[in-house]
Amino acid sequence: LNSVLQILVNTPLIYHLSKIEKSHKCKYIGPSSVCFECELLKITKSCRLTIVSPNIIVKNLAHVNSRFKIGRQQDSHEFLLILLNGLSDVILNNFKGELQSRVSCTNGHNSDTIEKFIHISLDIHNSNTLTNCIKTYFMSSNIIKGYKCDKCHKLVDVRKQYSWRQMPNIIVFHLNRFDKFANKINKKIEIDEVINLNNQEYKIYGAVVHIGSRIDFGHYISFVVNNNGIWYQVYL
Repeated sequence: LNSVLQILVNTPLIYHLSKIEKSHKCKYIGPSSVCFECELLKITKSCRLTIVSPNIIVKNLAHVNSRFKIGRQQDSHEFLLILLNGLSDVILNNFKGELQSRVSCTNGHNSDTIEKFIHISLDIHNSNTLTNCIKTYFMSSNIIKGYKCDKCHKLVDVRKQYSWRQMPNIIVFHLNRFDKFANKINKKIEIDEVINLNNQEYKIYGAVVHIGSRIDFGHYISFVVNNNGIWYQVYL
């Protein structure tokens, strides 16, 4: 939780909002009427001056997901998604994008679906760089058998492929480092400081890293990039 918050308080948009008077309505969480966004902005504003503790966020996570109980180990990525969905559209819309999913059958018929996202999970098995992980994600899939084509009116073989439709202002990539047996895929993934996606430039400014051999064992640390483009670890 702390590692994710360290990245968010170093997000330029959130830092900017923490310095101005809030003008939109609160999005309350749970019966205690807690606004996660108000708490996040308070933390962002105060952490430059003093030590802060996210007690209110911690105590109210269970209102969003009963699995998040104090003392239990949970996934940082899942916490990030819960927190983002608890924020107002002023912030959340900056993380939202759209993909087009196209299913193509062997008879040449296409079926397009629009999928909204606030993060993209990437497979790392056959890639050593973030750029290649992204390219693999947007490649055509292997043949999928037994798909009911609405135009063929029968079961056919198809392939599925994603393409960009609407780019978010802030993009979150999740590197899937665990196999189906919950074992860690402990390999180095190189990350370029700047990546170009669909003619839009993105600069990497933070990362949360899992340390440990299994999905149910270990802890997280966070890294952020300063104004000079230098990565440094945030100690908690």
